[in-house]
Amino acid sequence: MSFTTFQTEVLERHNVYRARHSAQPLVLDAAICQYAQQWANYLASRNVMQHRTNNKYGENLYACFGKTNITAQEPVDSWYNEISYYRFGAAQPSNFMQVGHFTQVVWKKSRRLGVGVAVQGRNVYVVCNYDPPGNFGNEYPANSRCKQSPVRGMYQSEANNLNGNLFKANSLAVCCSFTAFQIEALNRHNLYRAKHSAQPLVLDAGLCKFAQQWANFLVSRNVMRHRSNNKYGENLYASFGRTNISGAVAVDAWYNEIKYYRFGATKPSNFSQVGHFTQVVWKNSRRLGVGVAVQGTRVYVVCNYDPPGNFGNLYPANFQLEVLNRHNELRAQHSAEPLQLNKNLCEFAQQWANKLATENKLQHRSSNKYGENLYACFGRANIEGKDAVDSWYSEVKNYTFGAADPGSNFPNVGHFTQVVWKGSQQLGVGIAAKGTSVFVVCNYDPPGNVYGQYAQHVSSR
Repeated sequence: MSFTTFQTEVLERHNVYRARHSAQPLVLDAAICQYAQQWANYLASRNVMQHRTNNKYGENLYACFGKTNITAQEPVDSWYNEISYYRFGAAQPSNFMQVGHFTQVVWKKSRRLGVGVAVQGRNVYVVCNYDPPGNFGNEYPANSRCKQSPVRGMYQSEANNLNGNLFKANSLAVCCSFTAFQIEALNRHNLYRAKHSAQPLVLDAGLCKFAQQWANFLVSRNVMRHRSNNKYGENLYASFGRTNISGAVAVDAWYNEIKYYRFGATKPSNFSQVGHFTQVVWKNSRRLGVGVAVQGTRVYVVCNYDPPGNFGNLYPANFQLEVLNRHNELRAQHSAEPLQLNKNLCEFAQQWANKLATENKLQHRSSNKYGENLYACFGRANIEGKDAVDSWYSEVKNYTFGAADPGSNFPNVGHFTQVVWKGSQQLGVGIAAKGTSVFVVCNYDPPGNVYGQYAQHVSSR
């Protein structure tokens, strides 16, 4: 196999750094290169940064968003720059999340290298795999030796050039080597956000640096407090007594506040009990920064969000989007065009939801020019948007496709047929709570359930 110029230059950069730590040079391995390329292709196809599970090799990842003309030296320099956080001689680094790329680059026992690179649009993903893998147990002192004395100041000048470039950002591109901890935190966020019809977050290098600075401050002062005058959303987490936490642990703790949240409220009166949860699933947030710092047996985690969540009266808007997205997921199964939220229609639906909650009863609005579906939940207030829509759609089991109209069976199928009615184009969503009761109103324009038109507007899956 002939190796590409990029692969060869990545190898050479590794070996420049390895020589400074008395590590034998790596050699490119065709099979491991193919292995790395497969994962790089996967990351590019999904536009995500995550480590391969059950990996028999060591692995370093790098991504550049916004430009494709990166050099082979950039990813290796980014990884090696973690040397500034590494304490030589330690049996095992307590701050592995900050140094694991560096230690793998110079790990003495590693002998073979695989390099993969893939491009998707203006994004580049680089994967390096190592055999044997590094970062094992208590082998750090033997495998991550202190650098040799610099020759004519070469090392110092190059280190100065690298300093601060672990997260490199400019107005056009963001290039970074995210840590395993950051990737775990990102993936956990997106797992939960998917449950609430929120778009996945993406890691932002500049925001990660911002979060890391505050995590470092917190651990240095041994305090837990939010950054003042913060233009980003922020969640904080601390663990005392153990340092081997994953990126998912903090996110799980924040999401667990869901049990205190009352969906549909204009603004939660118990914000201190639910604010972490609402930020995790806030629909308008798009970018995530993750910082983690360790001091002794104390770990501080900071997550920042852009745009920030937990703003004013936007909580119902999140619910409305959940309802809209669930409608459109189900409509797609029946070849119906997606609905769009209509502000005036949402206000119309909200007025009726408020009336139902005030009177604590479920009844349709009389003389209604729009289609209407109603839903109520008694005994718990923490419902999700899909709960109402799924309840209506479940009537599909009672529907006979192809009939001109459902006749006397309408009470058993009318919610379902309105959800997937092809002629409806606009959606209004209202939600109101009273005590532990929640009322949801959806209005549709044009209305569905027009007799004689069911075969035309309600298609089978």
